[in-house]
Amino acid sequence: LPHSIQTATIMLECAEVLRYIGKPSKALQLVLEVVDIRQQHLGDHHHQTIIALNQLGAAYHDLGDFKKALESYSLAVVRQTGALGESSLVLALSLDQIGARETIASLSNVGVTLFQLGKIEEAQRLIEQALAGCEKDLRSIVAQRSSTTFHALAGQERL
Repeated sequence: LPHSIQTATIMLECAEVLRYIGKPSKALQLVLEVVDIRQQHLGDHHHQTIIALNQLGAAYHDLGDFKKALESYSLAVVRQTGALGESSLVLALSLDQIGARETIASLSNVGVTLFQLGKIEEAQRLIEQALAGCEKDLRSIVAQRSSTTFHALAGQERL
């Protein structure tokens, strides 16, 4: 029987548990299936597919396969930002492209993995971009909440 999207979600949750209990090889098997299911049913650029790619990177990371982890994390960032390919990853990412929280997390994952591969300067640039994205996102959230609070208070004054 073909797997459904709901089944893939449960499989991904099971994979996360397997990672936490120290069974990364079994987790990897499940995550590979989930990526395949989500790509077939939802497409390569769907939010849930990208989440699965990040989990795939984490599974490879747990196994110490940092090159494959980097490939998965980078692919997630490329798909999230619309960049043309991994080779242009550092150049293609700008602060305007990394506003989404998931993209910031993916960018951070790439940076940490590059650091573990000894690519310190590249890692630093990406981690700094992720940090700048966090700061930008935080400013946006604070501005939205301040505006909502202001409008709510202004509405109360009219009463």
